[in-house]
This record gives sequence, structure tokens and C-alpha cells, in this order.
Amino acid sequence: PAGKGAPYPIVLAHGFFGFEQFAGVGYVTYFYKVKDHLEAQGEAEVFTPAVDPFNDSVTRGAQLAAHIDQILAQTGRAKVNLIGHSQGGLDARVAAHLRPGKVASITTFATPHRGTRVADVATGLTSDPNGQALIDALVKIVGAPLYDEVGDKTSLSRSLEQLSTPAMVDFNQAYPDL
Repeated sequence: PAGKGAPYPIVLAHGFFGFEQFAGVGYVTYFYKVKDHLEAQGEAEVFTPAVDPFNDSVTRGAQLAAHIDQILAQTGRAKVNLIGHSQGGLDARVAAHLRPGKVASITTFATPHRGTRVADVATGLTSDPNGQALIDALVKIVGAPLYDEVGDKTSLSRSLEQLSTPAMVDFNQAYPDL
């Protein structure tokens, strides 16, 4: 029946450059053995949806929110528990803001809530529009094996910009903890 209560399904949200299955190789997954371990502990509803591994969390969070809708329709549950690794934690925050009544909890680990110096350096290198275009072109070539939907909308440069320490100040104001 629709709206079944707890326990809620667990949704594992992958990080930057993440994937559900690597290049179609069924035994190499982003959350290597985590889903199996959770299922062995009695968690029967564990999902690992793939979102664009190269984009900003506003885009990825909207994709994750759409997956949440699908998971709830499939399971008949009322809410999900989100567990986000790295950028997946930021995606989870966006998804929770988009679907506030459908997220029971968010747990994040190794998430750059305050940005990352690596992105600061990378954005300094990519401030030239030609550099940004080159990086995004490389993502489309290299990224297709990770994510079938890589196309004109994916953007590594937008992701790196969002993960910079100054940009995360704005992100945190837009997507505060609920």
C-alpha cells in the first residue's frame, strides 16, 4: 500500500565522478559491497541510482529527486533515507529541499560542505572560457563509459565552480540543513 511507514528505503548517493556500475562491468560498483552488507543486515530496500557524475549539485540533486519519486512509487513507501558520499551529500541536500516531505534523513560522509581547495585550484585554472570548454569536452569523451547520458548538459567546470570554497557559501545559504 502507498505511504507505508518506516523502515524507509536507503538511497546511496554517489559522489563526484561516481557511477552505479563502472562501464557496464556488473561487479565494479561505486558503493563496492556496501549494498550487499546493508542487505545482509536486513535492509531489504537499498538503491544506488546514478546521476550525472560531472555536473553541479543543483542539477544532480534534481536528478536524485526524480529517482526518489521512482523509488517511492516502486516501494510504496512514504519517505527515503539518503546517504551521500562526497558530492552526493550535497546532492542529497538539494533533493531534500526539492522533496521535503519525502526524505526521512540525510547522512553524509566525506562531503565538502564548505568547499574544497582542489576545486579552488581547478577553478583558478579554468577561469578562461576556452579552458572550461576543453575540460567539458574531455568529460564528454572520458565520461560516456561511466554515465550513458553524458551530453551537452553535463559540465565539469560548473561542478568544480560549485565545489569551490567561495561558491559553497552561496550553496549553504540556498540549501541549509532542514
